[in-house]
Amino acid sequence: MSSISERGEELVSALAGKDWTGDGKVINLAIVGSSCYYDFSLIEEHLDKWVERIGFPDLVIVGGASGVDYLAERWADNNNVNIAVFHEAWQNPRQGLQDLGRGEAGNELTRKIISSATHIIAFPSATSKWTRITIQLAEREGMNVTIIELNEQDEEFEGETLRPPGA
Repeated sequence: MSSISERGEELVSALAGKDWTGDGKVINLAIVGSSCYYDFSLIEEHLDKWVERIGFPDLVIVGGASGVDYLAERWADNNNVNIAVFHEAWQNPRQGLQDLGRGEAGNELTRKIISSATHIIAFPSATSKWTRITIQLAEREGMNVTIIELNEQDEEFEGETLRPPGA
């Protein structure tokens, strides 16, 4: 498991591209989503289903925001998956699960996440600006992108779309 004191870039450099699970596949899974969504059980359910379909990730990559990023860290920790968190992309450290109005990370964070990943799971809501930008950029790169739309107001799942490369 990674250490919070390490930079996301350093962890990606050390851990990405390796078959840590021994299953013959390398899955560097970026998980992106709403910073205002806090239902761990729904995120956990969809990550577990994704693993059944695609495979267990060797590395989880997140941007270090509140909400989905925080929940993805929890999922990775619960499942003993290596995780790279780009804490260094933020001027103010995250204080916990809830979004306290911290400013946005820069566009460079999105590019680092995409370039580090082989697969992306996105949990956007109606207000997820950077999650949608990440989806668009990843699809342009021909990446495996799974999109699970969220409704932040009542924390309900709205639908899932699996977009394989070239779709």
